[in-house]
Amino acid sequence: MNKKLWAILALVTIVAMVAVACGPKPTEAPAPTEAPPPTEVPEVKFKVGMVSDVGGIDDASFNEN
Repeated sequence: MNKKLWAILALVTIVAMVAVACGPKPTEAPAPTEAPPPTEVPEVKFKVGMVSDVGGIDDASFNEN
């Protein structure tokens, strides 16, 4: 039974590959258009914070990692 299952699976896989290979060719990509000029992006300032437990950052525990 196991050999038959593998043989059927292999046959289905091969048939699927052949069917995909015989499909229509992909259409050509449209010619690229000129990109608009880049706009200036405003500088974004951000803050960094650190979250720790009540023991502080030097408690020789979880916060120190």
